[in-house]
Amino acid sequence: LALIGADPQVELIEALEGPSLYHEWIEEHGYGQHHIGFWVDSYDDVIAQCAESGVGVTQTGKGYGVNGDGGFAYLDTLESLGVILEAIEVPAVRRPSEPIPE
Repeated sequence: LALIGADPQVELIEALEGPSLYHEWIEEHGYGQHHIGFWVDSYDDVIAQCAESGVGVTQTGKGYGVNGDGGFAYLDTLESLGVILEAIEVPAVRRPSEPIPE
């Protein structure tokens, strides 16, 4: 669940099935904050800057907007900053939200 348009944006993520970053996090750290996200102008620039500076990228996604734009990357900053950072390039047009099952 993401409260889009809120400032700050809040996501509630429930890890359901299968292997994922979120299951790994819960096993190692327990429940709670997983990451802090921030908006960037260019996903590609962030990935390039991470490669140049030696910052690892643990998960990425690109093209989730209606027009195939938008991207996100979880940065491997837990050891250095004490928190995982997520760089988010917001798409020009978001896809409609999925209905919440009753």
